Amino acid sequence: MKICLTNATLHCGGAERAIAELANYLAANGHEVTIFLLFKQDVFYHIDERVKIIEPEFSRATLNKYSYALKTIGYIRGSIKKINPDVVLNFIFPSFFLLCTIGLAYPIYISIRNNPANKIAFDPVWLRWLTYKRAKGIIAQTSYAARVIFNQVKHPNIKVIPNYVKEVTQKNVVAQNNIITVGRLVTGKGHEDLLEIFAGLQNDGWKLVFAGDGPLKDSLEQKAAAAGIGNKTVFAGFQPDIDSALQQSKIFAFCSYSEGFPNALLEAMATPLACISYDCNAGPADIINNSVNGFLIPVGDKKMFATKLQQLMNDENLRIALSTNAAESIKAFHPAKLAQSYLDFIAQK
Repeated sequence: MKICLTNATLHCGGAERAIAELANYLAANGHEVTIFLLFKQDVFYHIDERVKIIEPEFSRATLNKYSYALKTIGYIRGSIKKINPDVVLNFIFPSFFLLCTIGLAYPIYISIRNNPANKIAFDPVWLRWLTYKRAKGIIAQTSYAARVIFNQVKHPNIKVIPNYVKEVTQKNVVAQNNIITVGRLVTGKGHEDLLEIFAGLQNDGWKLVFAGDGPLKDSLEQKAAAAGIGNKTVFAGFQPDIDSALQQSKIFAFCSYSEGFPNALLEAMATPLACISYDCNAGPADIINNSVNGFLIPVGDKKMFATKLQQLMNDENLRIALSTNAAESIKAFHPAKLAQSYLDFIAQK
């Protein structure tokens, strides 16, 4: 089968990694695969040499926004016709992509990568209702997202396929009494909650590690100092070797208020770590079976989060039990298994 996968770039990111894994799997199984990109940027992930990559020759920097939009529409339509695929699977700007391909007879599937309940200025619900009906099928990352999408557009063919868990590379490191969280230091990730929770615990001998950069770094550092935990809080910045940072920790704590799909939580469970997470509206409940392979806490319930986090800090046997169960449950997110789910869905008659 001739398959076209579309995205913005193949730079670092969840959608980019999903496309890379899927393309490599499809190519290895005898399919003719083209990755069609909207922007020209360095490729971060390994791509099988049998996979063809198409990038634009023009740049946003050299055109005004109107000329750029028109050129992009022509580029999308012309490239799809040139590829002449049996099926298209789109990972980016689904409403825009479906508008751009009106009149083209190729079956198009779309993968929704963000939380569909969030308001997006250039992708309002009314536009989704008009455009998504053109898609042959819709892929959601979580059961919550699938329900939201169905309520918005009433599409009859929606399938849940979560993100892959990446293979963990074992490092020669020793786990410390670190509680780690991973994510951009931005509003909505709940880093302020985690600081407040940690400051109120009996935390002697423990450190709280933030792996990630972002605009809130200075204010979070100031809040840590004001709470008296400046010497117990580490702002480690972006970690290109996240496996090493996770394996140097014993607990993963996640206070995000909203997610599309929490890759950071998935990777922490694959390490495996004992994990505790807010049960935000998309993702954690698809990964964590509460009290079996981690703890799920109602969003914003800092008191319950503190109680369970303190329990994890004090009880090594509990940490071992949760992390052992996490390692077993994470097998459901193996790349080959999920890539086959994609293939089965887009190959349907």
